[in-house]
Amino acid sequence: MKILLVIAVTLQSAIGLSQTNLTISPNQTLQLNYPAIEDLAIEIKNLSNQPLDIATIQTVSGEQLSGFGLAPKGSATVAVPSLGLLQISNNNASKAEIAINPMSLPAPKERPEDTYINFTLRNETAQSIPLIIPGVMNPNLSPFSNSGVRLKIGQQINFRQGLKTYTLLTVSPAIEEGASLEIGALLKEKKIELGLK
Repeated sequence: MKILLVIAVTLQSAIGLSQTNLTISPNQTLQLNYPAIEDLAIEIKNLSNQPLDIATIQTVSGEQLSGFGLAPKGSATVAVPSLGLLQISNNNASKAEIAINPMSLPAPKERPEDTYINFTLRNETAQSIPLIIPGVMNPNLSPFSNSGVRLKIGQQINFRQGLKTYTLLTVSPAIEEGASLEIGALLKEKKIELGLK
């Protein structure tokens, strides 16, 4: 039976400092919290050759709020909600190296034409689903996971088949605030539509 060790780290960090490199031992989970930073977001760089599982956790209830897989050598910036923390899990047999950089992301001053929608990318399948969100991140949705996103109308969400990249969907007003999109079903429909196997 695999025993997962959870290490919680509460950090007081000055914004604007250089990134911090950390090592996560095999089958270990690291939880990070920066209570001194408002509107917290953490940039994560996976310096290793194995995937990592990224999640945000509600500190009071322990409930997972969002999650996705971070590919080897991949990077992502994760917004950490109030009363939340960032959890990075190394479910591999070898240690993982990461670089983290906390930052404060104040709510953007939105112009009328800049409308964002909060919704969830749900992988309802037993297979990982790698996606490409240009200019935002390249999440690898873990099986049976939810990943909360806040994307601008007009933002494309793409997938790769072979050496080619295709558009899975474009964020539009048709997506309701707080909606949950089943990405497995959407991907299957899009591949049929494009004649892909």
